[in-house]
Amino acid sequence: MSNCKKNCSPLFCTCGPSSPPCIFLTDSQLSELSIIFQSLAQTTLPALFLSPTPQNKAAVQIQLDQLLAIVQSGLLTQTDAAPLTAILNNTSFILNYPIFSPLIFIIELQKLVNQFGALVNQLCAPIDVRQNLLELLKGILAVLIQFEPKGPTGPTGLT
Repeated sequence: MSNCKKNCSPLFCTCGPSSPPCIFLTDSQLSELSIIFQSLAQTTLPALFLSPTPQNKAAVQIQLDQLLAIVQSGLLTQTDAAPLTAILNNTSFILNYPIFSPLIFIIELQKLVNQFGALVNQLCAPIDVRQNLLELLKGILAVLIQFEPKGPTGPTGLT
């Protein structure tokens, strides 16, 4: 086997398959992720969907930039960082496009939450830390569900 640690014969290797390496983030980065996810779920995303003002867009953009800084800090492999970087860049583009489309923004945020969920599951962190981050991501999903378009003209009905 390619992961043989005992120099076994290739035909009779008894070494089990190696598990994929986990991702190390510093305690401060884990804390920052937690703060960003919580803020997105409880404050900035609801404010943006209720009123997509330049100030509310800027608040979300700051948090997207913070997430991008963590992703590009060099602690993630290129394989792990590339999809997150692309989704964060797309999300920023959609957020800052002259005509704000909540539906398109929600779709891209869903991709971002899914990708961060996969990343959290790969973290070399205690299970309670990972579970907390996953719960915070669920909070973001709850906001997306709450503000999804519900009527023919959007989340608040007729405009």
